[in-house]
Amino acid sequence: MECECPHSNRMIKPSTLENCCFSFSYLCYNVIVSALISNQPISVKMDEYVIAHPGQPIVNITAYTARQKVSGYIGDQISHLMGGGEPALVLVDDRLTWRVPIILTNPSQGIVGTVGSLDVNARTGSLIVPSNLKKQVEARAKEIIAAS
Repeated sequence: MECECPHSNRMIKPSTLENCCFSFSYLCYNVIVSALISNQPISVKMDEYVIAHPGQPIVNITAYTARQKVSGYIGDQISHLMGGGEPALVLVDDRLTWRVPIILTNPSQGIVGTVGSLDVNARTGSLIVPSNLKKQVEARAKEIIAAS
């Protein structure tokens, strides 16, 4: 089974995505999904930088689960009027991470704006919470509310 890399237009086998010029926010989505569905191990390399070894999963946590974790945390710790947006898969400090935007909502307006982001380790599912997250999010929420 092969899939076409959407960035280089080359045919790539899901088991070895060597030297693929993919973006981590997209991750050659078709290739990864094909490999995950067929339960094949994936070795992803980008200019000889190994992201996952054969048999090691690239991600254990789905975007949906990362969003749920962030929404639960933000709702419990900061405000029930905030939640997680659509996650992007990024490489941070040599680990794959779901970066989930924190969305501010208003019952009468719906989504008001993005007030920050929270990272979730894509392999372990642990939240990566900066010590000043609450202050930053609350300050940004006040700015957005004042401007609207």
